[in-house]
Amino acid sequence: MAVGPDITIGLNWQDDKRVVAAVVDGDGLVVAPHRGALVGRSLLSFPFPGDQHAVLLGKVLLPPDVRRRILAELQALNDGDRLRIRVRLPRPSAERGFSLGALPWERVRVPEADVHQRPPAWRAWAAGEDDPQPYRELRFDPRFSVVREVAGSTTAHAPADGGGGAVIADATAVHGDIITPRGVESVPEPAAGSTSDRDGRQVAAALRGSPFESRSVAAPATAKAIRSALPDAALFYFGGHHLDDGLVVASAPGESRGELLDAATLSGWLTGYGVRIAVLMACDAASASVAAPASGSASKRSNLSLAERLAIDGVPYVVAVHGTVSDGASVRFAGRFFHALLQWRDIDVAVAEAATGMNEPTALPVLYTGRRSTTLRLRELRPPRRAVLPSVAHRMALPPAGSRDLGTADERFRVHLETRWCLQAGPLVDVLADPSGDDLVTLLERAEFDLKGGDKERPDRRRWYEVEAERLHEPGARRELLSALSSDDAASDDEASEAHLPGRGSGLVVRRRVHAYSPLLDWPSCLAGLRRLVPDLRAVVFQVHGEDAENVHHAAVEIAGDLRCDEYLIRLPPLRARLGAAPRAGSHALTAAAHVLEEVRKEPAPFSGGPTLPIDAVAVVDDLNVGDGWGDWRAELDVLRSVAARWPAVFPALMEAHAARRTGVGRYASLLLAASRDDELGRWLRAAARRLPCPSDFPRVRVPESVADAVVLGLLRERDPAEARFGGADLPIELEEWQAKGVSAAVDAAVRVAERSTPLTLLDLGTPEDAVALDRAGLLASTDLWALDPKGRSRGRWTLLTRRPLTKDVVAWLVDLSEARRRMVGLAPDAVVPDARLEGDMAEYRDALRPPLPFR
Repeated sequence: MAVGPDITIGLNWQDDKRVVAAVVDGDGLVVAPHRGALVGRSLLSFPFPGDQHAVLLGKVLLPPDVRRRILAELQALNDGDRLRIRVRLPRPSAERGFSLGALPWERVRVPEADVHQRPPAWRAWAAGEDDPQPYRELRFDPRFSVVREVAGSTTAHAPADGGGGAVIADATAVHGDIITPRGVESVPEPAAGSTSDRDGRQVAAALRGSPFESRSVAAPATAKAIRSALPDAALFYFGGHHLDDGLVVASAPGESRGELLDAATLSGWLTGYGVRIAVLMACDAASASVAAPASGSASKRSNLSLAERLAIDGVPYVVAVHGTVSDGASVRFAGRFFHALLQWRDIDVAVAEAATGMNEPTALPVLYTGRRSTTLRLRELRPPRRAVLPSVAHRMALPPAGSRDLGTADERFRVHLETRWCLQAGPLVDVLADPSGDDLVTLLERAEFDLKGGDKERPDRRRWYEVEAERLHEPGARRELLSALSSDDAASDDEASEAHLPGRGSGLVVRRRVHAYSPLLDWPSCLAGLRRLVPDLRAVVFQVHGEDAENVHHAAVEIAGDLRCDEYLIRLPPLRARLGAAPRAGSHALTAAAHVLEEVRKEPAPFSGGPTLPIDAVAVVDDLNVGDGWGDWRAELDVLRSVAARWPAVFPALMEAHAARRTGVGRYASLLLAASRDDELGRWLRAAARRLPCPSDFPRVRVPESVADAVVLGLLRERDPAEARFGGADLPIELEEWQAKGVSAAVDAAVRVAERSTPLTLLDLGTPEDAVALDRAGLLASTDLWALDPKGRSRGRWTLLTRRPLTKDVVAWLVDLSEARRRMVGLAPDAVVPDARLEGDMAEYRDALRPPLPFR
């Protein structure tokens, strides 16, 4: 569900009794003025005591001129879209008895009939019929959403740069007498058996796995605890009670006695800490007092609702309840609202969808904002996702159709994402399995900035954007995406007038979160639609992420297959020990190894990263050595893989103990597992210390050439740095035995380079295979590759390009190359007159940029 066009209806007092409503443009100019309508205090009640109140409210908000404009917009509305009605409120005035924001505008009635199927009903309503039959209130009509716009105070706090936290505070258990500026007021005791924080748990569940980290304040929440949790928060959710001057919170931790957290204090905290959306599930938090103002009151804020006060003071978006709300309705609203919000619905759409499912006739959730005429998207509330992994990924060939064997990453085909995607000349479509869900756009924008480097002679940078895949099937997504791709806020003012270099175009990251409720999408149609929408879209990256790494991997394979890609990328998290519970050796009757096997055989957890497996890694390996094993080395490998997937916190310690202490053929299991990643093999070899592995340790085991290659290159890489220079130390005897076992020609060449006393030459980088082997062996660390091949004439040098991050040194080397070579990576325009011979000469370099993957 998306929002279509907006209609802004400006409200103003004509005199003490009449209110003028008119359609206004973005600058507040009246488009359709009319004579004012009568407004009385009785319209503040919710729910209305009779139908006549809804009819009167409709006369105030929707005079004939406004209705005709609404009808015209509805007739042009796309199927499934909503028409956003912005109710622009006047500034608070000491002369007025109440705020117009407190009126339940969502109760206004419109014809229920479809505007295209029964146009006469709508024409009659537009002409002034006040009580259409049958009717539907705006709050229940899927064609509308309602937003209250306030005029921000000139003394409002400037919002700080809030972070990515979501604070959840519950105080529904608080009851008793509360001292307020108006006197002592009583809060009733909760009903017997009621659970106070169910709505807060719904919010925390909805936020799980999102960019927002939930922080629950201990219930019942105190004012001090709320304030302590607010720094770096973007969202604030409160469930509890409201009195005219603020929220009711506990007077002390664990106490049911309460006190008032007054509106001014709450407002100061929310705006001072940069909270961007506040959700108040408390009775009448959006209602003004129905009673007449106190005699002689000079405060123009005395009868503002709490929600309106917060919006005026600078909280960007405030969601609150008009009327009374039960605990059950709060739970239903909280879950639906945050689920919709995290599907990147517009905020008013999320409110409307959640309100429909409340099933509470006495409660009306409303939205206030001080951001006039802006899109109400969570995108601007969304915290910047900080990258938690290096930009390294591995190219993977698609498995045969129907195969569940995902294979393992191959270090020969390691790439840096920003180099691969920013240095691409032709159209690019990539699928990335990335369980972390890292912020790719920021990574790519930084790389593009380095490519541009402030030099006007260099090509304009490619613009990168992102969109959630779930939004691509929504009817209004096309318009919203086009608006985002053409928005001025994507470029700085000094770049806005620059034209894109032909061939650079735009890039888009389509984020696909994998979970139990992931909707099925037609990926080829999505891609075709994106290309029709954005003609200069040159790069599309489908980022598949989620909590279950194996499901993410399978989903990426499926999407790549649907898109007819030959390969896909996988981003592997580093295996690091995490701080957690210390191992508890001897806490089970079983031996340590048997305990691990028992845990592995249990039903697996829904995703990795669960509780730490309480084991002593040394004791496990000692048990394996005395015969209390897991089977042959293949069974041992399966157990180690299960531990790696389900308990990554303990896996590094188990691998190191296995490398250092395991005897017999079983040691090959951890070596084989480590050999798929150079960094893990390095840790394995360091743990093995003086017990370096030899092929003779593993009789009757057929060791693949790729494993022998990895071990030889690892032994070269792990030599003492002081000895790793040319003309250095003798090579270990174990390396010679592995080399004799059988390694590739490229690894043999790397060993010869390590043995000789002369530095690298351009011939050593002659082929992509040779260059990759030297890189994996660590033999290029002391070599100035830019000086070695300043003209880019070596194929191996081009292969190394995508294996390295896109640094300023790389950019400086690229921009000094010939135009034909720069054209290969999209840093030069297409040739005006194509030179077939020259392009043929460049073909081998293009192939070197992406060496072919082994067939699976």
